[in-house]
Amino acid sequence: MIFYHILKNTLKECLRQPIYFILLITALFLIGLFPSLSIFAFNEQLKMVVDSSLAIILFFGLINAVLLSSYIVYRDSLNGILLFIFSKPVSRSSFILGKMAGILCALTIFVLICSFGTLISLNIAVDQFNFSFKYFYIYFGLLFLGAAIGCLRNYLSRRSFSSSAVISILILIALQFLYMHFFTKVGTYANFRIYELNVVFALILIFFAIWIFGAIAVLGATRLDMVSNLIICFGIFMLGLVSDYFFLGLAGTSYIFKIIYAIVPNWQFFWMADALASNRIIPMNYLFWSLFYTAVYIIMCSCFSIFSFAKIEVAGSSDKK
Repeated sequence: MIFYHILKNTLKECLRQPIYFILLITALFLIGLFPSLSIFAFNEQLKMVVDSSLAIILFFGLINAVLLSSYIVYRDSLNGILLFIFSKPVSRSSFILGKMAGILCALTIFVLICSFGTLISLNIAVDQFNFSFKYFYIYFGLLFLGAAIGCLRNYLSRRSFSSSAVISILILIALQFLYMHFFTKVGTYANFRIYELNVVFALILIFFAIWIFGAIAVLGATRLDMVSNLIICFGIFMLGLVSDYFFLGLAGTSYIFKIIYAIVPNWQFFWMADALASNRIIPMNYLFWSLFYTAVYIIMCSCFSIFSFAKIEVAGSSDKK
């Protein structure tokens, strides 16, 4: 029960952060613009929309993970909140696991909204010779409407603008996607719905990548401030991008490289833009093993986070500020 309350409060706190809304609305704005830019890419409009959207979701999701983790976890060790929390019957393991779960839920909402935006942009750009300006304008109108609802709720009932706007945009964007998916034509593109399902699989893999990065960011936030955590996480991200080139080839020569290759997450496993470009179907068993890999990595990061957080001296943390 304590774990659930910490998770719920952490999720609410994440959604209330202004930087969360700024990153979300920026990502959605860029994703919504890609269909208009793809007009100039003859017969490559879907590839351009998908590649650009996946890159935006991954980039902004990783930044969001580090910022939320550093603000939510590391801040509590500085301002004396831990002294008050641990005076109650709250274990350190429940606290840090609840924080991690809440941050991962906030990242899930972030990626889910951006995924709906990607699928809407995909449906808008599907027919290059009959560009759907109506749904293009509706998309941006819904973003404005979601922000307006957040302002109205903040003015009338003092609710958080950021969290109200995020939930409103989630509902509005989901409704537009469902309407476009079931009640609009897909133009002349053959097998578009199969391609769209394949894009959904690619977006699920982006979910997994950001969950892993969020768990790593929480682990770093137990000890590091925001700048240090950002630098370390960026280094891990860069190592993961080149893991196949630097560590896989040397894994047969030394156990050290085998260990490094196993520990550093290989982000190429989750990047399916090349598979989509060549119209290869992402198999379900690949999603299953990716989920298994993600679960193992999050469990490993959770164990290290518990160990690291158990060593924090909360009695002196309030004096460091």
